Amino acid sequence: MSQSLATRVSNHIRSGIYKRMAVSVPVF
Repeated sequence: MSQSLATRVSNHIRSGIYKRMAVSVPVF
């Protein structure tokens, strides 16, 4: 398995979670 693909997927999920948190919680 290519590790680059795993990191790409993890980064995509991470960015999605951060975006949801940013939308739900105001950034000071």
